[in-house]
Amino acid sequence: MNQSEDYIEDLIQKGRYFEARQLAEATIESTGENDKLIQLLALATSKSGSAMEAKEILEPLYNRDKKNAETSGILAGIYKEIFRIDKDPNYGNLAYTTYLTNFQLTQSFYTGINAASMSRIMGRASEAKRISEQILNGLGEHPNNFWDLATKAEAHLILKQYEKATEFYLETRKEAHNDWGKINSISNQLWLLKHFMYVPDEIINLYKPPVIASFIGHMVDQPGRKNVRFHNEMVPMVSDAIRAAIRTYSISIGYCSLACGADILFAEAMIEAGNEVQIFIPFQREEFLEISVRGGGEDWVERYHKIEEKVKINYLTEEPYRSDDQFFLYLGKLLFGASVLRAKKMSTKPVLLSVLSAFDLSNATGGTRNMLKEWPYKDRIYSINIDDYRNPNTPIDDRDVYEPNINKQIKENRTIYYILLVYLQRIDQPISTEPLYLHPEIFEESDILFKQVTLNNQFTAVLYTSQIIITDLAQKIAQFYSKETDFQYKIGLHVGPVTLKEQKATGIPLEIAVEICTAALPNSINCSRDFASHLMLESQGYPLNYSGYVVRENQKIESYVFGNR
Repeated sequence: MNQSEDYIEDLIQKGRYFEARQLAEATIESTGENDKLIQLLALATSKSGSAMEAKEILEPLYNRDKKNAETSGILAGIYKEIFRIDKDPNYGNLAYTTYLTNFQLTQSFYTGINAASMSRIMGRASEAKRISEQILNGLGEHPNNFWDLATKAEAHLILKQYEKATEFYLETRKEAHNDWGKINSISNQLWLLKHFMYVPDEIINLYKPPVIASFIGHMVDQPGRKNVRFHNEMVPMVSDAIRAAIRTYSISIGYCSLACGADILFAEAMIEAGNEVQIFIPFQREEFLEISVRGGGEDWVERYHKIEEKVKINYLTEEPYRSDDQFFLYLGKLLFGASVLRAKKMSTKPVLLSVLSAFDLSNATGGTRNMLKEWPYKDRIYSINIDDYRNPNTPIDDRDVYEPNINKQIKENRTIYYILLVYLQRIDQPISTEPLYLHPEIFEESDILFKQVTLNNQFTAVLYTSQIIITDLAQKIAQFYSKETDFQYKIGLHVGPVTLKEQKATGIPLEIAVEICTAALPNSINCSRDFASHLMLESQGYPLNYSGYVVRENQKIESYVFGNR
């Protein structure tokens, strides 16, 4: 491969499908096609949520050269994914014949084991047995890598050699450790096979998805608090309780913030256990330290810094706080929704672990008790009652009330909006010289509260505080312009603080929406992880496919593309 191809492949491996697709298209345009570039373009397009388009890209190359295992494997994988989702037997048969044809021509173990599996799925048991035996003979007794182990495991399973299959699946699981991408890949294959053949429970259990948890909990008491809730002397006991809960519920992936008290204790426990923890901060770093960490004492600031050295922290916005509690509600929804979104990728549901006082009934916006009502799975809540660790003889803290050192000035007209960004382009006029406003027919009488502003001659932003309404409007716009053959559209969705003044909108979330919209495929709806996370709490009926991420100032911005409902 040349340098460009190496870089495109590296982008795909890192999940940067948007950039990989754009670079592949640009390289093909400047240097001409070759087999590898077409393979990479199809793979990036498929992984960014457009399997049908990827199929159209790759089929001509496959028809020219059916001996290429890479082309055959990618194309058959696209067919298999469409079959897995849509249950269309035509695509199952296409996957089978594509894998099988290449295996017969090349004897590649990669296409071979998939040919065996698809043979079994399509009801050709004797052929599946013959291919599996051939693969096992070719691989020998000592596989060289993870995928060879997985291939042997699947071949033994197809041959109903369950003891041997279990042995190799166990070795494969040990080799994968916490590589959830590999684990999920095998889990998806086992899920598909289980619909057409017997798969022992012990094998399924080896690849059960990880337990994913959102975490919320009280801060430690700050100076001036009128009654004891979470005194610093309770910290060691609560820390032990959190560690015990992580072990008891086998939590492997956690989503939390990093306020002094329960948040930091959970993050420390997850890191200590070698687990993955995703940490989110709702606004500007220094102001968060002042408002949510330093009040507990400087030792909590030190603990924050130690965590910061070990785990990348996600800041939802660079905006200052300025006494705007919307940010904490925004944060809570994202923590919950992001865990739901991650779990949905792994065909499971997350749990909620909370550290909560049963006696303290305060219900501040974005606070621990306030957020409980946002959690979608009421039967999947595990609570640590902090009251169990309180010493009734602990005196009330009589120090002066803690005052964070921040600018409390409220920013004029700043609101957390759901942002719909539309890029319109006339097919016969690629560069627009006049603003292309959305067609008035799209808006009904009930839509008069939408705030529609033109960012420049290419992008129109629609802002609203209801996410479901904004999402439905995006689908309405897509439906309208899909019938207008003179237009091409792209739609990007994001959420965050926006300042509106005299119909002029400003704010970093708008810039992020532009990045998402620009990177999107033509005639598609794409949304950020933040928007997708919030949407998961409103309705999980929207089919969202991970489509990669774009990079803005060293920040990864994940994106999801809407499929057909």
